[in-house]
Amino acid sequence: MGWAISDIFTLDTRFFSAPTKLTASDGCYADKVALGWNAVSGASGYQVWRGGNSNQLSVISDHRTAGDSARSQIGQTTGTNFNDTSAMGGILYYYWIKATNAYVTSAFSASAAGWRRSVGYSHYADMDLDGDGKADLVIFDPLTGTWRARLSGNNYADASGILGGPNCTLVPGDYDGDTKTDPGIYEELTGLWTIMLSTMGYSTASATLGGMGYAPTPGDFDGDFKTDLGVYLQSAGDWQIMLSASGYATASVAGFGDAEHLPVQRDYDGDRKYDPAIYNIVNGNWRVMLSGRGYGVATAVGFGGTSYAPVVGDYDGDGKSDPAIYHESTGVWTVMLSGSGYLIAAGTLGGTGYAALTGDYDGDGKTDPGVYNTTTGEWLVMLSASGYGIAMTTFGGEGYDPVGFRPGLE
Repeated sequence: MGWAISDIFTLDTRFFSAPTKLTASDGCYADKVALGWNAVSGASGYQVWRGGNSNQLSVISDHRTAGDSARSQIGQTTGTNFNDTSAMGGILYYYWIKATNAYVTSAFSASAAGWRRSVGYSHYADMDLDGDGKADLVIFDPLTGTWRARLSGNNYADASGILGGPNCTLVPGDYDGDTKTDPGIYEELTGLWTIMLSTMGYSTASATLGGMGYAPTPGDFDGDFKTDLGVYLQSAGDWQIMLSASGYATASVAGFGDAEHLPVQRDYDGDRKYDPAIYNIVNGNWRVMLSGRGYGVATAVGFGGTSYAPVVGDYDGDGKSDPAIYHESTGVWTVMLSGSGYLIAAGTLGGTGYAALTGDYDGDGKTDPGVYNTTTGEWLVMLSASGYGIAMTTFGGEGYDPVGFRPGLE
């Protein structure tokens, strides 16, 4: 008696190996969880499965198991790598892989756990390391923690230092009030902030605020000319801020935002204090708690949305931050100018592969549109003091991240 077709399939399944050595990135990226695994002989493709926890985790063990998390297929690929771009920030996910071919599918691989960094708004319109009033060009090597800069106050001479590395979010700011931007990092896993203070010879100071699920939102919220530590829990819209003018006492705002909102804190009313603000990444609605008006909420509806990144800055030099958006695939910038009754102005700079990096590069008090090519290291800046003529240079490239605002949008 011969074998039936079903018997052959059963034998194939039994000897078709599950993928091995699955790995998932732990907070290395702000826009994805990166997966990798060993190839399986005879496989023509792989299914990617994911299970997650319903709550953010405050502690991650080095020895994690899948537990009883429900799992579902989230994708498939013919290679041995996959980027989970749908993962929410600050949540631990479990992953499994199945190998497939035209006839059979393997059993599940062993699980691996990983998470994506939460997306904050750590952009500074003045990345001014030398305090000359002009933004400097600054890049970061995430593997080694090396910061490299070209300082405008020293004829764009090179300077460098080391702080941070993988799994760190960059949070530069003027934490000591000397008008110079201080390098800083935030580690979401522990909530640890480490700052290199220029007034202390760039020795480091540290504090703890935040943790898993909390994105960094630094800024001068109390108007004392020092950057305050701040965090935003995207799942609940909760803000916590350590106010330097009050001995670093913690102030909080509850329920201002949710999973669809990116924090975009800046000084929107011109009172020298940063205002808590949120931008809806789906419909483009803006909401701002104006410190100069008793933290009453102002809104702008439908300005941006899916595929638009916020690029807030003082584009007209009136002392108030202007809502602005950048559309990477087209390179179109659109700004609501506060000094002109929020009249909308638009221009084109950049495009696919160019990250937005605004700053006052010419020292005239106005934010200049700028972009950085993440592959070639090309910088393009529209200088307001020169009639928005374009200045260009090359600094960085593959393996370097620009220090400034470059969010991944869920």
